[in-house]
Amino acid sequence: MEALHRALPSQPGSLPPEGATCSIEDAIRFIHQSAFPASTEVVQIDRADGRILAETIRSDCDVPGFDRSTMDGFALRAIETAGASEQTPVTLRIAGSVSMGSALSVCLGKGQSCAVPTGGRLPEGTDTVVPIEMVERLGESLVLTRPARAGEHVTRRGADFSIGTVLLPAGWILRPQDVGVLAAVGRTAVRVRRPLRIGIVPTGLELVDAASEPGPGEVREVNSHLIGVFLRRQGAIPMLSSVVRDDPDELTYAVLRAVADCDAVVVSGGSARGERDITGQVLARLSDRTMPAVTFGPGKPTRIAMVHGRPVIGLPGHPASSFIVLVLFLARLIEGMQGGSRRAVCRQTVRLATPLPLRRQRETYRLVRIRDGWATPVDGEAGRLSTLFECDGIVVVPADGTGLRAGDEADVITW
Repeated sequence: MEALHRALPSQPGSLPPEGATCSIEDAIRFIHQSAFPASTEVVQIDRADGRILAETIRSDCDVPGFDRSTMDGFALRAIETAGASEQTPVTLRIAGSVSMGSALSVCLGKGQSCAVPTGGRLPEGTDTVVPIEMVERLGESLVLTRPARAGEHVTRRGADFSIGTVLLPAGWILRPQDVGVLAAVGRTAVRVRRPLRIGIVPTGLELVDAASEPGPGEVREVNSHLIGVFLRRQGAIPMLSSVVRDDPDELTYAVLRAVADCDAVVVSGGSARGERDITGQVLARLSDRTMPAVTFGPGKPTRIAMVHGRPVIGLPGHPASSFIVLVLFLARLIEGMQGGSRRAVCRQTVRLATPLPLRRQRETYRLVRIRDGWATPVDGEAGRLSTLFECDGIVVVPADGTGLRAGDEADVITW
């Protein structure tokens, strides 16, 4: 314990006054202004899928690097086919052919053409390609009965990307097709954000491991598994602590140990005011600045503090409430620290099958089941797993009204 007390700040903060609250936006702003951003590393592009770029990628070459044919045919000068018709055909001599991947050895003179394959480089001075099926070949000559247009069946140099083009901005989530673009411009490695390591500290006297048989009054610990899978969807690495009993010194030690190894820490449970709910007191003890509880239901209370430059979030113990905080709050925290989002959370518009009244005059979030574009609230206590199990999304009920009516359109957050 001596080492633990040496790690405590010399002037610890204090628990916010009873009833003090802040908005989600205030809490997000507080963390983004105070937390360290995720560090970076360089990875090979073959291992970069799903990673968040930490640099802006610009093309340092033209792609393609030459004018190329989009058809098997003959490259020529369009102007030399002017006036071609059935009555007055134009004849051009075939002066050679283009080989894929080889330097051009053909130099065309007036009245000449060159055979080119799909993707082949056009000889200097030619500006169009006439497909094989559109010409008549007579020995080493072509006969054209209609004029060609400049640029037909040709991809110009730099048509995909020209030198200096911004290809991918910092914060972009790399996809397989992006990796293909990187290879096309010669980038075989890129700088990306390291995955955030987020500690998970479950608390509660009644909790036992999921593999254990609960005794009288005990329940299996659920939240760390729920939180861990959600974090992985966001591209973070969950770092699980063993269950902490409701003891201030034990929780203090667990938080400090997690802070030393992680970029952020989530404490599950013990965040409400009460005799056994100690998260707020411990965070006030460790931090120079502790935010008031975040105001939204049913996710309240949610404690936030900075400990040694790392955000520590105290989540409600009820799984449904905890999950709402993950979706609405922790996903945005990760996005801000990583400089990008894995988009594990998205929004869509639905219609409400039943009214959703405002509760307690604060912004409320209701778990809903979505069927054929209609949302129905999943009623149940926050502590019931079935409430969470049966839902597909979260509807926001704004604080500046009386609620939402049946048939109203509403934004629903899904995952």
